[in-house]
Formats: sequence, structure tokens, C-alpha cells
Amino acid sequence: VAGAIGGAVAGNEVQKKHDKPVAGQQVIVRTNSGVLVAVTQPVVSGLRVGQRVYIEGSGETARVMAQQ
Repeated sequence: VAGAIGGAVAGNEVQKKHDKPVAGQQVIVRTNSGVLVAVTQPVVSGLRVGQRVYIEGSGETARVMAQQ
């Protein structure tokens, strides 16, 4: 019983963190081949229009990062 109650409390705390809104941005990238890729991600400061970037990851975990 203690394990079930502890699991329920832990699950409730995890859910609280996911219920809070997170500031986000949609970044549209034109690749070298001309394909447009849209990525929705948490806000990344320092991204500018026309800046060279790379896309890290794929699918729901994709992120646009500034090229160094």
C-alpha cells in the first residue's frame, strides 16, 4: 500500500511540471536543398533571420541550434 501511495504522489508531482505552459517558438529552416523544415521548440535566444543553423535530432525531439 505504501508503494502505491508513494507512486501516486510521485506521479502527481510529475504531472504538475508538465501542466505548466512553456514559452515556445516555431522555427522554419530552408535546407541547402531548398526543403522547408518547421520545428516547434522551447525559445532559443540568439537565433536570427538568415543565420546558418543545424537541426539536432528528429521528430518530436528535433531542435534548431545556431551554427558556430
